[in-house]
Amino acid sequence: MREDRKKRQEVTYLRRFRANFLGFPEGTILPNEHPDFLVETSWGRVGIELTEYHVRESGKSRGSQMRAQEATEDEVLRRAAEQYRSKGLPLVAVRVTWHPHEAFGRRRTAELAADLADLVREYLPEPNHSVTIRRRRHPAGRSLPEEVASLYILRWQSISKSSWTPMRAAFVPTIAPPDLQEILRKKESKVPSYRRHCRGVWLLVVARGLEPSTFGDIGQEVEGHQFESGFDRVFLLHHFDGIVRELHIRRAA
Repeated sequence: MREDRKKRQEVTYLRRFRANFLGFPEGTILPNEHPDFLVETSWGRVGIELTEYHVRESGKSRGSQMRAQEATEDEVLRRAAEQYRSKGLPLVAVRVTWHPHEAFGRRRTAELAADLADLVREYLPEPNHSVTIRRRRHPAGRSLPEEVASLYILRWQSISKSSWTPMRAAFVPTIAPPDLQEILRKKESKVPSYRRHCRGVWLLVVARGLEPSTFGDIGQEVEGHQFESGFDRVFLLHHFDGIVRELHIRRAA
């Protein structure tokens, strides 16, 4: 299941890249693993490897705790939506604002999901109305879990599909060349194996821009910087805006 979701996300990134980059090679796209995609063209295969940009957290050398927390929150909403849907209840649009000071682990996932599904059922508004439940105790019933700052439920009759999404906000940093160079460095060892499958190898770095851990502006420093890489071409895609920038590269020593 997790691998299927990952591949679907990669397909979304690739489509976004193709739609916003006029130089995308013409040919048949083949899902692959190493690299993630192959494009069968008239002159040979182009391999495209995808990776995500995450905000570098101070003092964190491995992984992103911010992204890990966001993934746990998203898993809670996915489970809550499934539980709500299994009860045959009306279609709704649910927006959850997580409390910024109440981080929680995966052991709370099942309990929180069940709690949120029950809360939406209990506070379900009349058709074509909405309701907002805040952190403080709601006069009509029980309060929200301590991890949730607010819960917004919209029940328009025109909704064709339920949606459960988080509401997040954060300072948007500027993407710095050292951060991108580190991403490239981590991929370098795999380039020779990619070349066994294709004539050209591209790297697509995706800044989703949809959650705080992936926020980032593409500054002038990035556009003017020369990166070291063994890839033939390297691109930065700002997914939310559909902006594509090709990085200037020189062959890694």
